[in-house]
Amino acid sequence: MTGNRPQVGLASTAEVREKYVDDKDLERLYEFADFRWQKFEEQTSWDTAPEASENTRAEFTRFAAELDALIVCHGSPRVDESVLASAPRLALVGELEGDRFAQRIDVEAAIARGVRAVDTTHGSSYPVSEWALGMMLIGLRSAGAHFRRLITGELWGTPEQRETAAEFAQNEELTGRTVGLIGAGYIGRRLIELLKPFDVKILAHDPYIAPELASPLGFTLTSLDKVL
Repeated sequence: MTGNRPQVGLASTAEVREKYVDDKDLERLYEFADFRWQKFEEQTSWDTAPEASENTRAEFTRFAAELDALIVCHGSPRVDESVLASAPRLALVGELEGDRFAQRIDVEAAIARGVRAVDTTHGSSYPVSEWALGMMLIGLRSAGAHFRRLITGELWGTPEQRETAAEFAQNEELTGRTVGLIGAGYIGRRLIELLKPFDVKILAHDPYIAPELASPLGFTLTSLDKVL
């Protein structure tokens, strides 16, 4: 059933389809639109656009031709001017991979045609900042070294070892320490929020941030040498 319902398409590998699109998402989408998925297996690179054969590009162009919204991810050919020109109804193109969509979407061509280009930029900022905090806590207490000992089945943590083993010598706290950040973008700023309960002093180096933002965000902007 189509009628006047928006047509939404996903071009990707089967793995992406299975990983990112679940039944609950589709139920919500089907309330107002129709969805179709087409499998593509083009090679993906962080810094170069995917290269597709003529046949694959023709197949991709046909797939996009009657869509109102096209979502791409790993496996998809590039959405370029020729694809956009063949899809007069297309109002939105999106990328699931994050802030690297320029490799699979010609953003300038989309803007020129009035097609909105969106992605999941900074979608991973929160989990990455949480991971960074976790690594601080683990590193201060040598948790990685203890874990490597334990997984071997070795008897570990005896009173004698606690007194003599180097791994037990480092058992520090994060509270009240000085933390250095290289970069104060989305990940850095979220990490600063997570560090607030630890009452730390934060030094950051970021040549791209306005100096007047440092104080409101809770850190001191300084040189790279001082951070290191």
